Amino acid sequence: MYRTNWGIGHGIKDILEAHKGPFTGQGHKGLYEILTTSWHAQLSLNLAMLGSLTIVVAHHMYSMPPYPYLATDYGTQLSLFTHHMWIGGFLIVGAAAHAAIFMVRDYDPTTRYNDLLDRVLRHHDAIISHLN
Repeated sequence: MYRTNWGIGHGIKDILEAHKGPFTGQGHKGLYEILTTSWHAQLSLNLAMLGSLTIVVAHHMYSMPPYPYLATDYGTQLSLFTHHMWIGGFLIVGAAAHAAIFMVRDYDPTTRYNDLLDRVLRHHDAIISHLN
């Protein structure tokens, strides 16, 4: 639950800085500052989440048609599925583009030493080799 105007709940900065795992060192410390100072980082995350949601909507509309006629109108159903998949794909590509802009313009490795993003960048070879 996020903090309200009356002090009930938790602040997003407190949640991010309290998250510490056995292998993450300082956890998500510094991530809040990145998200509040870089519009491209914010836009990248928002586009990625909206794109993923759009793809989930496409799959749900295909598997559980919201209208009775849509279950038998295969052309319309396939067109709606394809439309939502393309929109989701474009949003995710936009997220990657804005993440790249953030890395080029806004990210400073000298001030962000040993935070979450720095550790991911230092271990990118191991991460990519595990994805193959």
